[in-house]
Amino acid sequence: MERLAYHMKRMAREAVQRITTVHKRPALEPEAVMALHPWSEPKTLRESSGKRVPTFRIGMGGAVGREVKVQAAEEVHPFRSEHEEARLARKGGEFEREFPHGTYNVREHHDAPMAPEHSGAFLTKSGPTLDEVKAELQKQR
Repeated sequence: MERLAYHMKRMAREAVQRITTVHKRPALEPEAVMALHPWSEPKTLRESSGKRVPTFRIGMGGAVGREVKVQAAEEVHPFRSEHEEARLARKGGEFEREFPHGTYNVREHHDAPMAPEHSGAFLTKSGPTLDEVKAELQKQR
């Protein structure tokens, strides 16, 4: 029994040491835990605020990358405004209202009309369709 008690105490000490290396504050003693009210909130460290989730990602760096990021950022706000206006109009029964170019989901799933592509668009610029990519891959074989 003495050997068992010795090993149990040693395991408890090692566990406490591991916990104290991970946590920034010391663990509460058993008496302190028993004294807590069941609905009391823990005094945890404040979480760091998250970073802004980017709408788009530009892989280029340097001056060219910054220029492209600025151009893309300038397109985001008008696109969102146009989309919201069209969404509210459609919700109000105006089904002929065009959504801004690049609104794939609304075009495909709701058969909504789409405005033509803006000249000089970067974010909403049309890319090749899946069929065009497959045809190009077949040509390369």
